[in-house]
Amino acid sequence: MTEPIISMRGVSKKYKETVALENINLSILKGDFYGFVGPNGAGKSTTIRILLGLINATGGEVSVFDEAITPQRQNMLARVGYIPSEIFLYEYLTVQKMIDYSARLRGREAEVKAESKRLMQLFDVDATKKIKDLSFGNRRKVSIICALQHRPELYIFDEPSNGLDPLMQAMFWEEMQE
Repeated sequence: MTEPIISMRGVSKKYKETVALENINLSILKGDFYGFVGPNGAGKSTTIRILLGLINATGGEVSVFDEAITPQRQNMLARVGYIPSEIFLYEYLTVQKMIDYSARLRGREAEVKAESKRLMQLFDVDATKKIKDLSFGNRRKVSIICALQHRPELYIFDEPSNGLDPLMQAMFWEEMQE
C-alpha cells in the first residue's frame, strides 16, 4: 500500500478552553482530491494551518510527505502550493516582483519563469501593476499564481476561488484538473 501524502492521527487543537479540533484522523494518498465542507468555525482553516505547520496541534500526530511537521519545514513547504483564505501580498510591489519574490522564497526563481508567465496570461494579470492598485479578485489571481508557478507536488487551498468571477473560477478549476 502507498504511504499517504498527508496523515493526521488523533489531532486536536484547543484555544484556551475552546476546542477547535478533536481527534481528527485523515489519510490522503497522492492523486486524491479532497475538500473540507462545513460551517464557519468548524475547524477547516485550523486543520489546514496545522498541516502547513503554521500553528501547532495540541494533540496527535501530523505528517506530510511521510515526515512529521517540524520547525524545519522549509523543504516540505517548497513542495506545497498554498492559497490562504486571506490574501496577504506586499502592496508596494508590482505583480511581477511579488510573483518573483514568491518563487525566490522556494529557491525556484530561475526555473519557474515560463510557468509564471503562462499563468499570468491564463488569468489575465498585468505584471506591471502595483498590488495596491488591484481589485480583490486580481489579488486572488496573484495568490493563485504564486501557489501554482512552481508546480508543487501538493496543493492546499483555503477558499481559493473566493473573489473570482465565474469565468475565472471555471478556468481555475480547469487548471487544477490538468
